[in-house]
Amino acid sequence: MEHDSSKEIGSNYRKTYEDAIVKLNLLQANKSQDPEAKLNFVRSCLTDINLTLGDLDKLSVIHIAGTKGKGSTCAYTQSILHHKGYKTGFFSSPHLIEVRERIRINGVPLSKEDFTKYFWICYDQLLEKKEQMPSYFQFLTLMAFYVFHKEDVDVAVIEVGLGGLYDCTNIVENPIVCGITHLGIDHVNVLGNSLESIAAHKAGIFKTGSIAVTAPQKEAAMKVLKQTATDKKCHLYLSPPFSSYEIVKENPAFYNKEPFEYENMALAIQLSRIWMDQNRGDTTCKVALEEFEDCKETIPVLDPVVEDVNKVIEALTSNQWLGRVQVVKRHNITYYLDGAHNEDSIKLCCEWFKKKSAEEIRFLSDNQKVVKILMFNITGARNSLALLDHLMECNFDLAVFTPNICYSEEVLCDQLKLAVTTQDANKVCQTNENFWRNLQCNRSSGDKDKFLNNNKYNEPNQQPNSGVLAESETHVFESIHDCIFWCSQGKDKALDKSLSIKSSMPPILEEADHVQILAKFAINPIKYLIQTQNTRIQHTMETLLYQHENTKLTASDEKSYDETIKTLNSLQNKKKIQTQATNKKDKLVFIRLCLENVGLTLKELDNLSVIHVAGTKGKGSTCFYTECILRNKGQKTGFFSSPHLIEVRERIRINGVPLSKGDFTKYFWICYNLLLKKNEQMPSYFQLLTVMAFYVFHKEAVSVAVIEVGLGGLYDCTNIVENPVVCGITHLGIDHVNVLGNTLESIAAHKAGIFKPGSIAVTVPQKEDAMKILKQTATNKNCSLYLSPPFSSYEIFKENPVFCNKEPLELENMTLAVQLSRIWMDRRKRDTTSEVALAESVDSEEAIPFLHPVVEDVDRVIEALTSNQWLGRVQIVKRHNITYYLDGAHTEESIMLCCEWFKKRSAEEIRSLSDNQKVVKILMFNITGARNSLDLLNHLKECNFDLAVFTPNICYSEEVITDQLKHAVTTQDANKVCQTNENFWRNLQCNKSCGDKDKFLNNNKYNEPNQQPNSDVLAESETHVFESIHDCIYWCSQSKDKALNKRLSIQPSMPSILEEADHVQILVTGSLYLVGGVLTIFRDSI
Repeated sequence: MEHDSSKEIGSNYRKTYEDAIVKLNLLQANKSQDPEAKLNFVRSCLTDINLTLGDLDKLSVIHIAGTKGKGSTCAYTQSILHHKGYKTGFFSSPHLIEVRERIRINGVPLSKEDFTKYFWICYDQLLEKKEQMPSYFQFLTLMAFYVFHKEDVDVAVIEVGLGGLYDCTNIVENPIVCGITHLGIDHVNVLGNSLESIAAHKAGIFKTGSIAVTAPQKEAAMKVLKQTATDKKCHLYLSPPFSSYEIVKENPAFYNKEPFEYENMALAIQLSRIWMDQNRGDTTCKVALEEFEDCKETIPVLDPVVEDVNKVIEALTSNQWLGRVQVVKRHNITYYLDGAHNEDSIKLCCEWFKKKSAEEIRFLSDNQKVVKILMFNITGARNSLALLDHLMECNFDLAVFTPNICYSEEVLCDQLKLAVTTQDANKVCQTNENFWRNLQCNRSSGDKDKFLNNNKYNEPNQQPNSGVLAESETHVFESIHDCIFWCSQGKDKALDKSLSIKSSMPPILEEADHVQILAKFAINPIKYLIQTQNTRIQHTMETLLYQHENTKLTASDEKSYDETIKTLNSLQNKKKIQTQATNKKDKLVFIRLCLENVGLTLKELDNLSVIHVAGTKGKGSTCFYTECILRNKGQKTGFFSSPHLIEVRERIRINGVPLSKGDFTKYFWICYNLLLKKNEQMPSYFQLLTVMAFYVFHKEAVSVAVIEVGLGGLYDCTNIVENPVVCGITHLGIDHVNVLGNTLESIAAHKAGIFKPGSIAVTVPQKEDAMKILKQTATNKNCSLYLSPPFSSYEIFKENPVFCNKEPLELENMTLAVQLSRIWMDRRKRDTTSEVALAESVDSEEAIPFLHPVVEDVDRVIEALTSNQWLGRVQIVKRHNITYYLDGAHTEESIMLCCEWFKKRSAEEIRSLSDNQKVVKILMFNITGARNSLDLLNHLKECNFDLAVFTPNICYSEEVITDQLKHAVTTQDANKVCQTNENFWRNLQCNKSCGDKDKFLNNNKYNEPNQQPNSDVLAESETHVFESIHDCIYWCSQSKDKALNKRLSIQPSMPSILEEADHVQILVTGSLYLVGGVLTIFRDSI
């Protein structure tokens, strides 16, 4: 009988995420002695939540075990398959920040709402049917399988928890392929203390008739893997060395990786390739025809071939598995984070730290004093003395020890471990401190080996057998927060200064110019350092949808986020809000007054160290890349942009992450109430957000504020900044003619309005008319104007496959961002000469000098440019048999570029499909403002679409999303625009075929979007107008996308060309708000 989940969801609507985590934590202590009985118990639990083992087979599982690198390998495998268009499920352990990270769809952790929903469905069913509840990990394993089944994933990537043979994930009977990562000694109390015993446990995931791939192993381990594979009739292959892949040779994107990362990547490439081959019905594994020096095994080595090269490179380079060989920079401290916890991994960790810390020191000034600190803890029955012995080789100046407790005065339910008391955790830290001090003492006296032999132990709370402790500088703290507060010398503004730090500051730390901290914990506490950094998690969409959901609202304001956005939206109607005089200069005076009324001065804006960017196309992307580069170099960044795609809070970001709902609400009401109290008139929507952004950046004490101009430049309300560090001008073209004028000269004059006396400005190459205005304005304002060099002139970027797939405009934006960030860094160092380092001498005094195409910190810049995407711009989203090509182009020039991009990318995709597959191309279009949609549609028809659909920028016809609400446009007017655009499209199609297109274009020059075309004859081409974006994509997806709400009525019938399509390509363009609506609908699954 099918389980009625909707009924149970309704009955649990009062149960919160926190309730779910508390219940989950209570499951941690349940244990069973017989390992086989454990698996049988998990199988019976699977039945109790209405799943069968056959249902697990349908999940198309990739199962991965190993000692080191299994989580990373799973992450890379998932990323590759997701980039190739598959819907992925990914189960991993442990979590870093919140439990819900363990279960991901398309790489994104379950939302709190979905985690809560699925948790209570599984929990209540098990509670009703079971005498004994499953343990913590067993329950999460069952829940993951349930989620992947309900979410209908194409593939489930499953990481083994511990061992393999008796791990509860091993109820999977028919995995598509299994993977074995590097094997070493760990969990000896469960898996045995020999490599052979551990290998036998790991090989327990091999199944009869299945395929398995292993990374290179030591001989003892490989012998066991081969024997187990033979016994189970499992086909075992060896993953080729990463260096054997042609695509990665001499590729700078991979230069900065560690050897074991390469090993994990190579294994992930093979696992994903075999999975895809099996999915296509190709059951033969491609074996290499040559022998590799590193692979002298009798096991056949797989062929190092890669399909969809660019997608695989993007998947591998844009994906970081947090907490593993990760570097986090905060002010004058660099944290080196790695969750190594066995001898093999600690040795690798030490080599990594010595290499990376030395590289960083070479970049610092010669006279800077650097202090190295070890931050250490360990869990479980592990020999911490042996680990600390290896860590001594790093020559730390200080060592600090702390339990896995984030705050001494606050309990985070996601981090709670009921099996370990605070007292026991503190004892472990004291023991480790004693061991470290003894090692330091005995090292200097030559008695280290004797001390090690006398203190072989397995219980972490056993005290060392030594009566003499070294007087080295060590400290034990009650929490991670207290520990890093002390290490940061109390200067980090992100930390709570109210906590009492008991240990005095040693002189070596007080005098330090820079601090390097190796944080060597079990994985969980590393989350604190990542969370404090406020950085992105894996990719841009995840930062928006996940990073800050749990921030608490302050008491200011028990007002909700939705109430905040409604109040903000009320400022949109400019007819009702007469905030300023008609004189444009008076607008800036009004903004300065608003700034003063929220307690800020223009001088305080200068302290924000502003980078100001204007342009017609690419200014948002340029700001985005500039922010990424500076953040990767350790700066605390503020970033203000417009418009938003999904939620208003995207417009204001700290360290690349949109403000949390709690912080947005808090800061909004502070600014709003101050203005309401002191202003005679309230500012408009964009004006208030601008003032609020400056207020936030001031309060958050950012190192740099990257500010994107809203419209134009000269009279834009961001232009109250008087002393920007550097200004940027992106590509200029015709747009907003009703405000900026209809000539390139007029528009260039508005954009150049951000130039300030004595400042520096950099522009991309422009048309002659525009460049002439920029030069003249710069001369008049005594502003130094430079030209950004072409992307091709950078030696480090030449022949780099990571950039091969980028569009010319993207490359132009990147090179401008490189120069803006370099000049900002130089000026911060008080270096006023390097920004004028020219690429070549100029021909005349009138010519604008080119900047030198030089890049500092090459690896960080490449990572910043390649691991981030500015959403909604030349973005591709794959869902099942539909590929969405998203670009918010809305001017003639940008639409022409969009068409070229779409034709190129869609053709590439079609070539990758089978010859007999029928592909249908659909245009999804809308436009806002006083723009000429006829001219845009005229360019778009060159893409030869089969169908065209039109929809207003409304996500759902029956639901209002406050972040997407536009008061200035009524639903009736929005629908009229769509009908007009449909008529224009049909006329263009008709007149194209009968040769009257030019006549039609001349007769229908218009600026008002609700004016009807002058034509009595409409083409019978296939077009439709929908009430909402949801209805539109539901129809285009042939009603098959499970992420869409199927209860809505779809009016148009399905045309035969769409019913018969094997694959659909949809270009979504004309409006960023339209693109944002699509992303809003898919936000939980992309």
